[in-house]
Amino acid sequence: MSLMPHSTIDPSSIQGHLFLLVAPSGAGKSTLIEYILGKFPELHFPISATTRPPRPGEIEGQDYYYLTAAEFEQKINQGDFLEYAHVHGQTYYGTLINEVILPLQQGKNVIRHIDYQGVNSIRDILPNDKVHVIYIDAGSWSELLVRIEGRSELGPDELERRHNSFKAEQDFMSNADIVISNRTGELEAAKIKLINFISGRIS
Repeated sequence: MSLMPHSTIDPSSIQGHLFLLVAPSGAGKSTLIEYILGKFPELHFPISATTRPPRPGEIEGQDYYYLTAAEFEQKINQGDFLEYAHVHGQTYYGTLINEVILPLQQGKNVIRHIDYQGVNSIRDILPNDKVHVIYIDAGSWSELLVRIEGRSELGPDELERRHNSFKAEQDFMSNADIVISNRTGELEAAKIKLINFISGRIS
């Protein structure tokens, strides 16, 4: 895959809208994106790159591009990423430029989840009226912890890392264009609010 460096991106060439979902782990962003893609099948969902190993059932090039840390860092040095983050100080996640920029230049609308650390990188490159940041709020840490522990058993070190990330994500919340609450029992209301927000910008 050939990639374009940041310096070659002409902001005036961006025709589509980019919707970025930011949320703590366990806040339900994947569920919401799956729902939105069912309602708006024309939305493009770019494939992310990561250094974490595939989970059972995941497919290379369909769920993620799975890279070694060395491969990921080489792409960082080559300027191949639109944005990337070192999540929990362990795993890299990133968005390859061509996965987002080419569809936007073709007039397609793009949605993806993103770590809060990557938002400013994208806002610095793309026109402000084409980038829409949506924060999914799952409530307090104690509320979120119930969800996290219900999905998998995590050790104290991993829980502490996630708690620290949660606090940073909460600090970021005020930078979003809209905050959608997805606390326990609010999923249907969150879906409606998300649909209305996206519809209002692509119609």
